[in-house]
Amino acid sequence: MKQPKADELLDWKSQQVPQEDRDEFVDGVLTPSNLRRVFWTILCFLPLSTIFLIENLFEGGDSKLIALGMLDLGLSVSFLVATRYCLVRQDTIKWRRRLVIAYYAFCLISTILYDFLAYSSVGEAPIYVVGVILPAVLFHIPARQAYGMLAVVHAVYTFLLVNGGRPPQEFVGVWITGTFGIILACLAASYLFSREWKNYQQFKIIQGNNRELTTLNEELQRQKKEMNDIMALAAHDLRSPLHSMQGLFEVLEAKDEWKNPPYAEVLQLLQDNCSGQLALLNSLLDSYRAEHGQSDLRRERIDLIEIITEVQAKFTDQGATIKLQTEELTASTVSDPIALRQILENLLSNATKFSPPKTAIRISLSRHTDTWTIGVTDKGPGIPENERVRLFHKFFRTSAVKSAQQGAGLGLFIASQLTRNLGGEISYKAEKPHGSIFTLRLPATETR
Repeated sequence: MKQPKADELLDWKSQQVPQEDRDEFVDGVLTPSNLRRVFWTILCFLPLSTIFLIENLFEGGDSKLIALGMLDLGLSVSFLVATRYCLVRQDTIKWRRRLVIAYYAFCLISTILYDFLAYSSVGEAPIYVVGVILPAVLFHIPARQAYGMLAVVHAVYTFLLVNGGRPPQEFVGVWITGTFGIILACLAASYLFSREWKNYQQFKIIQGNNRELTTLNEELQRQKKEMNDIMALAAHDLRSPLHSMQGLFEVLEAKDEWKNPPYAEVLQLLQDNCSGQLALLNSLLDSYRAEHGQSDLRRERIDLIEIITEVQAKFTDQGATIKLQTEELTASTVSDPIALRQILENLLSNATKFSPPKTAIRISLSRHTDTWTIGVTDKGPGIPENERVRLFHKFFRTSAVKSAQQGAGLGLFIASQLTRNLGGEISYKAEKPHGSIFTLRLPATETR
């Protein structure tokens, strides 16, 4: 047998549809909703049946109508109780489908009985049409079952019409109207069932795709963790030989024969490369610890102005122009001073690296209710709009500046992860006409 495609919608009658899928659809989707419709349909029509019976009892109506009303009322109450029981109990699955079919048949039989006993004087054709279409619209059952019951009912209806002694012209008109109602009922039953079956298949396809995506995502997360672990292990193990090399270069630098060209230039180049590689490895380890929450945060009472001033002085000594703007005299909060310094250093490092020479970088500090807001504004080229969604991702490097000016692309990632670990958030906004504003928001009280 040809296997269907994963996203292929199959016809209900197709041999490619497994029987367990049909059973799951009918018992798990259709029947529960049909039972709820049965329950509310009975609640709606029960008062009408009661009024009809009481009216015939008090006005001395036809004994057949009284008997029909009592039978209708008794069966309706029985169906109501049975439906409620099946809705509450979870161990009645095999009875639920039968109960729906039984009530469907009950509706059709009641239509014929009321048709010929109660409404023959007002013309039973419209009542019959409504009576056969209503269950077909309300209760969605397999089309073959609906066709079978509607065909039997219409055969009985035709038999009663034939034996009713009607004039031929009247018989033909009533029968054609009733047949038209049966055709509409069959079309409605087929369409509504097919729509439910199509929706069910689409839901199963989406559900299957979601499971596949979940599995793939879990596998990607596992691989990502393995790569991060390998990267952290490699970075940790590589630091020791690089530190040894750096120590060796310092020893060589102290010797007189290495102070003269060309050895001095070679030694300086080796020292710069070694320091750069150590900085990269330290950044990799910092990103790993920040991402996995392994940074040893030490929360204590700190003054944000003091921390900002220290970082400002560090970059000022390196030749940068940094201005602090705040109206606060003190800015006390509970946080980790080392992590906060690293966040500010990463932001200022980017700002000084990408800002034009002799332009000032502005740091602002303000408090809004229970949040401290620190802003770092530069006059650099900014971040292209299509790249901003990846701004705080690992190894992100903007296309707005030359690659030679950029580092490993870990600074903003580390800053965002550390900020999250501190209970804060970091965001980016473009400065007009050009430049960048990085905003750091930290809780003004201790985050527990």
